[in-house]
Amino acid sequence: MGYQCNFPKAVIYSSKYGSRIGFTHLQAYQLSAKITGAMKHVLAQTNIGEQILIFMCWAQMCTGIGAPILSDPRTIPYLEGQWFRALLTNLRKIKGKLLLDDPPTAL
Repeated sequence: MGYQCNFPKAVIYSSKYGSRIGFTHLQAYQLSAKITGAMKHVLAQTNIGEQILIFMCWAQMCTGIGAPILSDPRTIPYLEGQWFRALLTNLRKIKGKLLLDDPPTAL
């Protein structure tokens, strides 16, 4: 866009009000799209939604953590699956969490 690499990020990614540039932060947009896409499939009860739920249950069981891993996105280095690991990393960056009605938990 023609800006220097050391241009303040607070000016670039803040809102357009108050003489700011107002670019969209792409990681936030990617996280939002990832969550929205997954929830659409889960709520519509498609085959992909069933696979997402199976993967979430599998990931929860592999971690061995009693608390739902989406509501407490701590660092889990041994968790497999790049998609899920990226989701947890981005949730941790924004200090966010996902609360499910019936979350899978380890036994």
